[in-house]
Amino acid sequence: MFLKHTTEEWVTNMPQNMNLDWVDGLKIVLLSKQDFACMELRICRAQARDLLQYLWAGPISNASAEVVRGKYSVEVHAIGVTKEPEIGHILGEIVHKKAMTTPIDYVFCSGYFLEKDEDIYTFFESEILSPKLSHETRSKSSSSNHSLEKKVSLNVLDLKQENYFSTAIGQARTKARYVVDSSHNVVNLLHKLAVANTTTTSVKKPNV
Repeated sequence: MFLKHTTEEWVTNMPQNMNLDWVDGLKIVLLSKQDFACMELRICRAQARDLLQYLWAGPISNASAEVVRGKYSVEVHAIGVTKEPEIGHILGEIVHKKAMTTPIDYVFCSGYFLEKDEDIYTFFESEILSPKLSHETRSKSSSSNHSLEKKVSLNVLDLKQENYFSTAIGQARTKARYVVDSSHNVVNLLHKLAVANTTTTSVKKPNV
């Protein structure tokens, strides 16, 4: 997991006891001699087959890693690792770093994910977000003795269902709530959400 707070450098936070010795064997897997945009489809398919054969029979064949083949991608994961638990770690770090005590306003989650990683969409559903992230914050609290984390687990996770937006890109079958055709649509959607949020904020009357 890679995390960068606003004014700080990137940091790596890997789960304990995770064996990543197999990563070095993947650093140089396939060296393309030609720009992929100029290559014929048959050549691309041949190189993809070579890549998969290397991954399945090469130096990581006996490692604790799995090769996941997508429609347009090939990924290698440590066994059992998906995006959902990592999002829990990221939110736990943010809550701890910022000492948050007020509820999250809204969440926007978008991407083109493999089927095994689509649990990232359901993680943020309001009915299951609280118990999952509460576990993350309780675990962090017990290890670092931050009593504030216990309050955070009760307050910060109160995400309203209508304030959660999950959007898949170019996928008809998905666990996301919405589907768009391309990343350009995501940019337009973010702009509209920002405008709507600004408008809503400006019309609110101050508390007296």
